Amino acid sequence: MPNAELVLKNGVLQLPKDMTIFNTKNIYNAFKLLPCDPAHVIILDLDPIEEMDGAGIQLLLAFSHHLALQGIAVEIQGGSPDTLRLLEHTNFSAALTHLVTS
Repeated sequence: MPNAELVLKNGVLQLPKDMTIFNTKNIYNAFKLLPCDPAHVIILDLDPIEEMDGAGIQLLLAFSHHLALQGIAVEIQGGSPDTLRLLEHTNFSAALTHLVTS
């Protein structure tokens, strides 16, 4: 995938279908271009994700941490059972909670 397209509309960030190590550089570069308003919440829409590995999870955590440092809360919505199970096994929600309260 030459470019990872991230769509931020009404505070909802639609993630790409490929959240694997093979696409993390493209996703990271797309994250850097997103406009972020410190007074808002960004909701990560997990529905489009078809593939995710540890690198994709680390990238989501890094991006969430970056937003938390700017005072932007992060929430998640949607996601396939497989994606949600993977995030549950890595304790992703607890990590998000820690970022917001730290």
